[in-house]
Amino acid sequence: MKLLELHPEAVEEVDEALRFYGERTADGIADDLKGRINSALDDIARWPRRHPYWQKTRYQRCVLSRFPYVIIYEEEPARLHVLAVAHTSRRPGYWRSRLTGD
Repeated sequence: MKLLELHPEAVEEVDEALRFYGERTADGIADDLKGRINSALDDIARWPRRHPYWQKTRYQRCVLSRFPYVIIYEEEPARLHVLAVAHTSRRPGYWRSRLTGD
């Protein structure tokens, strides 16, 4: 398995999403989101080519079930680089500035 690394801003996005759900929703929803994110990251680490490519680029996306989030990542020779944990309805494509180049 390749090393899975999250972009610092992707870590912030996870923290922000968990904080949002923790403050505004019923008990357990934030824990469910955290579990789904961790499960998706495990899935990406085990089967990085399983998920579709984003708009005919080398970047792939893993859609979370139940929550409006997508994990955008890139498979590199020595690692899997998670660029974003993005809300699907807010600021589409904002994370593109993090791309390592096409």
